[in-house]
Amino acid sequence: MFDLNMLKELYKRNENLMEYMRNQSGTWENSAEQIMLSYDFQAGTYMASYYKDPSSRLGEAGILAEIMEEKNLSGTLLEAGVGEASTLVPLLNILRENGNLRFDSVYGFDISWSRIKAAKKFAKDQNQEEIHFFTGDLLNIPLLDNSVDTIYTCDAIEPNGGKEKEILQELYRVCKQYLILREPCYEFAGEKARTRMKKHGYITNLYESAKTLGYNIERYGLYHSSPEDLNPEGLMIVKKEQIMDNAKDFDSPFACPISKKPMNGYGVPEWREFYCPESMLAYPVIQGIPCLLPNNAIVATKYFEKF
Repeated sequence: MFDLNMLKELYKRNENLMEYMRNQSGTWENSAEQIMLSYDFQAGTYMASYYKDPSSRLGEAGILAEIMEEKNLSGTLLEAGVGEASTLVPLLNILRENGNLRFDSVYGFDISWSRIKAAKKFAKDQNQEEIHFFTGDLLNIPLLDNSVDTIYTCDAIEPNGGKEKEILQELYRVCKQYLILREPCYEFAGEKARTRMKKHGYITNLYESAKTLGYNIERYGLYHSSPEDLNPEGLMIVKKEQIMDNAKDFDSPFACPISKKPMNGYGVPEWREFYCPESMLAYPVIQGIPCLLPNNAIVATKYFEKF
């Protein structure tokens, strides 16, 4: 773990924390720890930016709403890497206003606990308190196979260069119907953008990884960007092939992020912890936020014993 007080001082000086940590680690890739630390210090800035000028987020949410309405998507919805929910909350508001809110359960996770704390506040202020927020890692999503109908991302995969295939496999595992991925678009980027993406450890192989995995890519291309942009955005829509298990209904979609076995929250009406009987691992809930990263696991073999 890096010295948090030192990182705090660097952040105050507007230095790039991930670049600093990459240099210290001697690698071009951003580790999960580095991504978590960098975004945790930024927590609150996206919410503040939205209130200052909501136009870009509303535009982004509007396009996602059009896609979901066009495909008549329903059931369960997840934003993976939800950040401060500055896209998810406007999206739900737009779908509701259009009379097309067909999702009966909505989830959002992020690797940063502080960003989820900000997301809960933002959702509450926008009257969207029904969203289930929790911490999670794109490489170890704490949800069961085929448990979420529609999953989307907005620049969540971006800093995970070199891990495109593994992240796609995790998203596809959890997905039941559609993946909608709005992420940097290396294939359509100009030379300056490609150099910048490599410098920052951003993804460069998302589309090719999806092709190699044999996924049904319904759409891929630039997303309101041009090749001359420094960070051109792409939109990839993947339709999951139907399998028998897709018909299964889940009382709870949560899974131990290590074993991927079913896990429930205990201590109702407000969850106090999560426990997976098969892996015998417990996970804490802090200020109402389930902490479901693999390194949050606590061995609890006697969880149900009454000593």
